[in-house]
Amino acid sequence: MDAKKPAHAATLAVGGMEVYVALEGLVDFAAERERIAKELESTRKELDKFERKLSNEGFLAKAKPEIIEKDRAKATALAETVSALESQASELQE
Repeated sequence: MDAKKPAHAATLAVGGMEVYVALEGLVDFAAERERIAKELESTRKELDKFERKLSNEGFLAKAKPEIIEKDRAKATALAETVSALESQASELQE
């Protein structure tokens, strides 16, 4: 049986199934949109900082390889966080 995801519902994947939990009336969606927007802005700024650092040839030439790898991993994690936050923001607009 294919069920349509209700508006303003949390989704949990369990054993090959998706479980929806209605959040209407339980969550202040305006406050949650604002919180996500602030977190998204902050995370994008931090990601931008790492991307600038990693595109700096001087840094790449002088930094130890383990520092460069650590910064690349951090940038990757930040990019994933940005993507997840954008998805959450999109779902809250529905």
